[in-house]
Amino acid sequence: MMMDEKRFCALAEEITNVSPVAEQLKSSRLPLVIWGIGSMSYSVKKYMDILKVAVNCYWVDGDCKIKDKGGIPVLSLTEIENRFDKFNVVFGHSKYELKKSLQKRCKNIQHIFCIPNVCYNRYDRMPKSFFEHNAKRYYENYCLLEDEKSKECMTAYLRCKMSENIDDIIDVFEEELNYFNNPVFTLRGDEIYVDVGAYTGDSLELFLKETNQQYKKIYAYEPEKANFLLLKNYVEEQNLKNVVCEQIGTYNRKETLLFALDEESSGITSGGETHSVKIEVNALDSLLEDEEVTLVKINFLAGVKETIEGMRRIMVQCKPKLVVTVGFDEYALLSIPALIKEINPDYRLFLRFAAAMPARLLLFAI
Repeated sequence: MMMDEKRFCALAEEITNVSPVAEQLKSSRLPLVIWGIGSMSYSVKKYMDILKVAVNCYWVDGDCKIKDKGGIPVLSLTEIENRFDKFNVVFGHSKYELKKSLQKRCKNIQHIFCIPNVCYNRYDRMPKSFFEHNAKRYYENYCLLEDEKSKECMTAYLRCKMSENIDDIIDVFEEELNYFNNPVFTLRGDEIYVDVGAYTGDSLELFLKETNQQYKKIYAYEPEKANFLLLKNYVEEQNLKNVVCEQIGTYNRKETLLFALDEESSGITSGGETHSVKIEVNALDSLLEDEEVTLVKINFLAGVKETIEGMRRIMVQCKPKLVVTVGFDEYALLSIPALIKEINPDYRLFLRFAAAMPARLLLFAI
């Protein structure tokens, strides 16, 4: 049932006596195991280093040829059970929905930690005071959502950001979906797809899989040089036709901006990072002046609002399906839904989690 404004604005009052995950990790004296050795485990280990929390080993299921990672042993669950009578586990992958079943796998596990805020170096939970200050704006965007499930996803996201209790999201997460396989829209065989933040081709590969390589045209934009070269190589190796790759970022105007580089993430910045380069950006309306776009995917942290502002003509004239990642920080849900509706009121807005963690909250507009 949809919340009224008074109840919605009182969400912060429900968050009481919460010990931050960071404090729980630092106060425990038990061995700590990171479950998984993929890209997210790098982010988790980086955070543990910041907290000065020792990691005793990595845990992998199945056969693994890697015996250590950064000098830390990589072990099977049986090996870990033989080594530690009791230990804590922190998820090093995004399958947070497995938290409820994990305890049943091993009696030695004492505490299970899922770190909600671990992407893009944004570790702190959202202060309740921030929500209270912006509650009316959040509620205005909440009211723009099309269905009850979307509203549940938004309130679960906000609760989790304030409490760091991942169970809020696990409770509304139903099944894994992605940008292109979801309950909101279906893909056609003649899509003109725009991949904004194409990275090395991961989302392009997913699009091709979901469409069985049936499409009309693809535009892939990636500003970072190394990623762009890998993207271009992928397109060439797959012998893809009608794919335009450009090494450029998107914004609301033509400009040169600073772009921060990091092992974990990259994006537009105001400066201050150790590694940054200058990149060219432009508005999608200018880059795609005469194109009848049918689908746009946007997945990065900084510059999303400006990217949407830079595609007003496309959104009014073409009304493409939009998929925007809005979970990286607490600011996107303050502005992105309202901005889309302001540009084209005919859009219908939906929220869904692509994984049971805040950063994988997707906004669909159709």
